[in-house]
Amino acid sequence: MGGFALQNGLTRRINKIEYNSICSDICRILSVNGYIEGQDFYLIQPLNEKESFGDIDVLIKKNNNPHLGNELCQLFNPTQIKVNKPVYSFNFKECQIDFIFTKPRHWGVAKYFYDWGGIGFLLGKIARFRKLKLGQLGLLFELQHFEVTEDIEVSLDPIKIFQFFDLDLDRYNEGFNNIEEVAFWFIQSKWFSNAVFERVAVKDGQIIRDTQRPIYQEFLKHIRKVNVVLERPTVEETAKQVKDFFGVDLPSIIEKRKKEIDIERHCRFKTNGNLLMERFKISGKQLGKLINDFQNSFPTKQERIKFILEHSEEEILQYFENFI
Repeated sequence: MGGFALQNGLTRRINKIEYNSICSDICRILSVNGYIEGQDFYLIQPLNEKESFGDIDVLIKKNNNPHLGNELCQLFNPTQIKVNKPVYSFNFKECQIDFIFTKPRHWGVAKYFYDWGGIGFLLGKIARFRKLKLGQLGLLFELQHFEVTEDIEVSLDPIKIFQFFDLDLDRYNEGFNNIEEVAFWFIQSKWFSNAVFERVAVKDGQIIRDTQRPIYQEFLKHIRKVNVVLERPTVEETAKQVKDFFGVDLPSIIEKRKKEIDIERHCRFKTNGNLLMERFKISGKQLGKLINDFQNSFPTKQERIKFILEHSEEEILQYFENFI
């Protein structure tokens, strides 16, 4: 995934003949050891006209096997390993191999995200334009409320996801020769807007690096042949569109979760550490133990919240005295 995870000297860029040969070796080694191509592992497809490669990307299904990384190392015998979850990188025949650990439930959508030169990075940007996230974990809505940020799953179905973004799945499955064809494919979507791809999240170092890659600069060159301006939908508009298309009642889910967060924040305020330190003159490990004992005295989180909501701050502090 970029080809820069390992130290210089152990790996190099390889040509297409070398790439195909090493891919065959990877398939052979995995297959003779019980891994089924397409079911347990999948070689990410590059653009057809690509001639040199910094790495080889392989999806590998992560079942309930905590030793998968060690097993791969035993099969390929690398001299350097770098783990940056969910990617497990090592050297093999002077090439960097990136095994992307993928949960079974994400297997289908992950293949569509990574194929054709990491087209998923571009898919992610068009999703962001609609206040959504699209990646190897599927289509998500990122809920932000006060200090809380969390993802709400919308869909893991690549067919429906492509339809939602008005992207031609049949054309995608045919494959792309070069980045110009990829650019033209995106332009056909009714959700295409130049601003979607020109905008850079300056706080995200990885996104900045991705947008500085030559292939992305070439992509921008091609989409600049048109000038499409599209008004960005609001969160409320996107939530309704998600509900209508996927049948996921996102407006209700958002409202419900925000209320839960509000309640949780209120409960934390009534039992915050400063109140306890002032009342009981404790700190550090003693404070941590007191809070844990309080929390563990309730069978469920819901019962603890109910207790806090139904009692005054003084009554709650008196209850804490049981654990001093």
